Amino acid sequence: MDLASLLPDKLNQADIETQRRARLVVLAVFVANLSTLMIVGMLLYLGHPHTAGLVLWTVALHTGVYALLVVTCATRLASHVFLSLIFLELAWDFGAGSSYSVLATILLPLAASALLGVKGGVVWTAIGMAWAGVLGPFFVRADDFSVPLSLSAACMTFSVGLAAIAIEVNRAGAMRRAASATTSLRLRDEAMAEFLNTTFPAHLATDQTGITRASEEAAELLGESVESLCGKRLIDLLHPEDAPQALVQFQAGAAHGFKVEVRLQRGDGTYIWVEGFGVPLRGDANEGADDVPWMFAARNIDDERRYRDNWQRAQRLEGVGLLAAGVAHDFNNLLTVIRGFTELMPDSEERLHVLNAADKAAELTTSLMHFGRVAPQTGHAVDVRAAIEKWQPMFVSVLGEDCRLSMCLDISSPKVVMSDSQLNQVLLNLVTNAKEAMPSGGTLHLELARDVLDDEMARVRGVVPGPFIRVSVRDTGVGMSRAVRERAFDPFFTTKEVGQGTGLGLASVYGIVQQRSGAIEIDSVSQRGTQVTIWLPEVTDESVQEQRQDADSEPLVVLGHTPRVLLVEDNHEIRAWAERALNDHGFAVVCRENADDALVELQDTCPDLLITDIVMAGMRGTDLARAARERYPNVAVLFMSGYADRVIHDWRQAAHGNARFLAKPFGAADLVREAEALLTDRFAA
Repeated sequence: MDLASLLPDKLNQADIETQRRARLVVLAVFVANLSTLMIVGMLLYLGHPHTAGLVLWTVALHTGVYALLVVTCATRLASHVFLSLIFLELAWDFGAGSSYSVLATILLPLAASALLGVKGGVVWTAIGMAWAGVLGPFFVRADDFSVPLSLSAACMTFSVGLAAIAIEVNRAGAMRRAASATTSLRLRDEAMAEFLNTTFPAHLATDQTGITRASEEAAELLGESVESLCGKRLIDLLHPEDAPQALVQFQAGAAHGFKVEVRLQRGDGTYIWVEGFGVPLRGDANEGADDVPWMFAARNIDDERRYRDNWQRAQRLEGVGLLAAGVAHDFNNLLTVIRGFTELMPDSEERLHVLNAADKAAELTTSLMHFGRVAPQTGHAVDVRAAIEKWQPMFVSVLGEDCRLSMCLDISSPKVVMSDSQLNQVLLNLVTNAKEAMPSGGTLHLELARDVLDDEMARVRGVVPGPFIRVSVRDTGVGMSRAVRERAFDPFFTTKEVGQGTGLGLASVYGIVQQRSGAIEIDSVSQRGTQVTIWLPEVTDESVQEQRQDADSEPLVVLGHTPRVLLVEDNHEIRAWAERALNDHGFAVVCRENADDALVELQDTCPDLLITDIVMAGMRGTDLARAARERYPNVAVLFMSGYADRVIHDWRQAAHGNARFLAKPFGAADLVREAEALLTDRFAA
């Protein structure tokens, strides 16, 4: 019987003790009415219809107590009224001629303690004792009345009342402790639920059949509704590459739970990185992981994972870049010597082959320098859209007949700072890689857009917040595995056959983008294609222009004396070749091996031109130029180097005015042309 349905909401929402008393009153009324109906039936069977009719009136009185409870919601009042009715009925039932009427009062403390508590038990115990020991004998004087019996009834009433009160005290204490424990448990559950909802709002529950319950945040994280999410198997949402690892963690965490980083599939088919936590809700320690329900919580770590991967990749590639820069620097010195002395040889087919090989080797070192971000930063404001449209026929030619080019260029005048050759190299490398990823044909989607990266988005990508031009190249090819993705930017790493690629394509793109304070990301799934996205800072300042060097310098003006050149180079072979090349073109050259020796020479001689390597043992070439300018403000300076780091990028600040930079490797014609141009600018001013 559901007693709560027989009570008003006010009583059902009251405290536990009030609810208990209300239910006991309803139950007592029901039992009393049932007993009365049984007595009425017995009287009718024995042939006492008149008495049965009188007894039947008590049903209405009992029902009135229930009505009083429902109307007033006063459980104590209803209890007192009910006990009073029972007391009068018992006294009337035994009758005035029976000495046993006083014994009926023994039942009152029991009922009173249950219905009214300790205080009610005390009150009705006193009433029972007074009736049994005093009022009963005074009002009911039967001939066979026994004073000892009356006193015994009073003592029994007291004993029963005392026992009932003791039971009620113990029950009330147990109820208070249970209520306190229930409240503590409820508060703890609410705190845990609040903690779960605050810390991991995206959570769900599973059993052997699949997901049984999911929070709104979990559904939003996975791009589905709660209804569509329930019933699915969590393992079906795992990325195929992450499922084995997740299953191992799941089995290992059957006793205490686990934490794992996996990719989950969203409703639109894309994947999102999450940090997942699983806790088994086991009832038996011997149950297996598959036999118990689980509670899972997930946290979106897509941006955090991208930031961490970018940071780890940057740290790894930083070391590789330093190595590549050192190799490029030393190799450029060797190429300068090889090319320089080869140019001094008589014309022949062999000489031409050596020069061609040196040019190709120089291209490789340039790619390494771009990767190591040590190439000279020359550039101007380039319109990316115009460059893409200009190169579109070339892209179509590279893709061939089996691949289709789809372009979305919805923005106008997207300008970034870099050289034309660098931008062309970036675009052509990306298109070439996409073509090679689609051997059976497909579609290459090239998109150009404008993004504004806020602090969080910029932090994840390791750039400065602000406006960026985004270039996305997406193919429908074979995609990359995780192992290939992690090494995609490594120099000399390639998945092609031996002899079919250098492995410097994406490495040089990475270096160029990083050198231009941009960001690059690869999103690829095996057999589903690859998307390479590049962000480059957008510029609107048309004053950003590349310092262009004339291809053909003006003839050297007549100085009235042979031009004096101070050549400072720590490499003996380059120094010997450069001295010979300059002497052959009419320069008076003084060579020094380091900056310290050059400073000694500058104390006595004022050269017309200082030619210095930048990276040398001891004092750098930039510091030497500053010292030379302090002594001879008008001296022209030609810097040369096999690579350029952040210090070399400031070579213009190291020598204000008439100064130029010549990147190794270079030929005699390049060296003489730059020297003549600097001297012409100096003496023409």
